[in-house]
Order: sequence, then C-alpha cells, then structure tokens
Amino acid sequence: MSDWGEDEYTENEGQPSAVTDTSSSPGRVFGLDIGGLAGEYVDAEVKASVRKQVNDVATAAVDEALTEELLESLRQRAG
Repeated sequence: MSDWGEDEYTENEGQPSAVTDTSSSPGRVFGLDIGGLAGEYVDAEVKASVRKQVNDVATAAVDEALTEELLESLRQRAG
C-alpha cells in the first residue's frame, strides 16, 4: 500500500504484451494491422472473381458474335 491509497496489483503490469490492447487499435497483433491486411486480401479476391466473371461473359459474347461466316470473311480479307 502506498501513501496514495490501496494499490491494485496486476501481474503483468508494465510488461509488454504479445497482443496489443485492442481497445485503442482494433485488429492489431504483433504490430500488424490484421483488419487492414484481411481487407486487402478480400479486395484482391473480389477483383479476381469479378475479372473471371467478366472474362467469361466477354468470351461467350465474342464466341457468339464470331460466326463461321464472319470468320471466313475475315480469313479471305487477311489472305
């Protein structure tokens, strides 16, 4: 007990913690912004998925537009 009143002792008081206090910096562990990092990976996967879907739609549209007659006409012009 000190002159200021009763002290509450915390076992790890004043010691660095492996996990940062999440109340002041949510999603931070070992100095890494886990929330931000996860968000970057989610963004990348969403973009990759959208690219794949757009590619599939564009490929189907081109396949439909390039009929055999049109391809033959292009071959004749190129030759």
